[in-house]
Parts: sequence; C-alpha cells; structure tokens
Amino acid sequence: MLEGRKILNVMVSELRSTAPSALGSYPVETAATNTITFFADVNSDDVSDRIRYFFDPVTHKVMRGVVLAEGEPPAYNLADETLSTLITDIANGTSTPVFDYYDKNYAGTSSPLTLPINITDIRLVKVTIKIEKNPDRGPLLTTMTSQAAFRNLKDNL
Repeated sequence: MLEGRKILNVMVSELRSTAPSALGSYPVETAATNTITFFADVNSDDVSDRIRYFFDPVTHKVMRGVVLAEGEPPAYNLADETLSTLITDIANGTSTPVFDYYDKNYAGTSSPLTLPINITDIRLVKVTIKIEKNPDRGPLLTTMTSQAAFRNLKDNL
C-alpha cells in the first residue's frame, strides 16, 4: 500500500502543476470519472507536456500516458504517447469514480461537478483509488484518496 500512496502523491503533484499547453490551449483537455488529460512540464524543459491518467477497467490498472511537446512550433503527436502502469489491482466500481472535480466554490463538503463537466470550471481534482490487497483472497480493500488544486488556475485569492 505504501507504493500506492507514493504513486498517488506523484499524481497529485503533477495535477497541481497543471499549466497551459505548449500551444497555449487550456490546461485541462478532458475530464471524466475515470480519466483526466491535462498539461504540465514533466521533463523540466519549460514546455508543457500532455499527461493522461486513466483507469482501465479491463486490466484493473491506473495508467499514465505522456506525450512530450516536440518541434518548433511545438506539437503533440498522440501516436508517440508513452504508457506506463501506475497502480494495479484497482477495485473501483461504477459507484466509486477515480476522479471527482470541484469548482472554485468548493469548501470541503460540497458535491462534485456533474457530468458532462465544463473543464473551465475545474479548480480541484479529488483522486480516489480502491486497491485490493490480495485479489486471490476475499475483498480486502484499501481506499486511498487525495486532492489537488490547480495552482495556475487559482482565482479565489
């Protein structure tokens, strides 16, 4: 479970650093209950890269896809997406979304934004992961949750 917590911390850190794309487009590209695509500089070259976190219900994994911005002017070639597995043995069902989204009015107790989500309203993402400790034995679930406020979209100062 320690590994799951470390991965969740990395996800939250990257979500907090969300920034406009290298082309100047909005920092969040897509947002749904089991996927989020956003832009952040993950390779420290001062250019935002395209990051996609998604839950694959077939393999029960949380995956990370990265497309580096390349060229001049920069472009994102989606065919060059590098995929990696972040967390395995995920047991989130349809009643537990991996991602919940909140607007600038979130004070800790309000309900998440409803689908379809207007991406320009998102200011905070809550990540909830249910991990099955041993899939070969009974349902021993550990639920981990964390949240990330988009630092570059903060407008409630």
